[in-house]
Amino acid sequence: LPKKEILDTNGVYVVDCGTEVFCWIGKLSRARPRRHGMRIALGLASEKPKTAVVMRALEFGEVNIFKEKFANFPGMLPISTTKTEIKSNVAVAKIEHKVEVFVEKMLNTTPHVNEPLPVPVDSRMTIWRVEEYEKVQIAQNMYGQFFTMDSYIIHYAYNIVEGGKDNHIIFYYLGR
Repeated sequence: LPKKEILDTNGVYVVDCGTEVFCWIGKLSRARPRRHGMRIALGLASEKPKTAVVMRALEFGEVNIFKEKFANFPGMLPISTTKTEIKSNVAVAKIEHKVEVFVEKMLNTTPHVNEPLPVPVDSRMTIWRVEEYEKVQIAQNMYGQFFTMDSYIIHYAYNIVEGGKDNHIIFYYLGR
């Protein structure tokens, strides 16, 4: 990964990442290079599949998907992408699975066709938006409205038996 230092505040850079094309605009860059940078980014994206995304990234206003393309961008988690050898004192047993055994197990099982699904007696849902690595609870009238550039955590708690133990499901919505 390239270092963040290659981006100069006086310049405009087009970063082609395969499925995303970014036009990074430095704070002190001039208007003409800014226009040309966006034209170049749009031209590159037109040669890619229709799912390719063009994004403008202003200096000090970059989104995480842009920041993760660089090795040392401020505000990003230090995640290593190099392979490391994992040493362990745990003995590993080699288990050989034979396809015939799995096929026989599948053929001998009875399907649960007519069993009704349990209906929850009590259920609750909470949704948080992730802002600067912190979760911020959103209002219930905004439930179901997810925005492209944001990430969300959805916690669904339900109970099948009155007074029983809660079951929990956690969903993630990861924006671009």
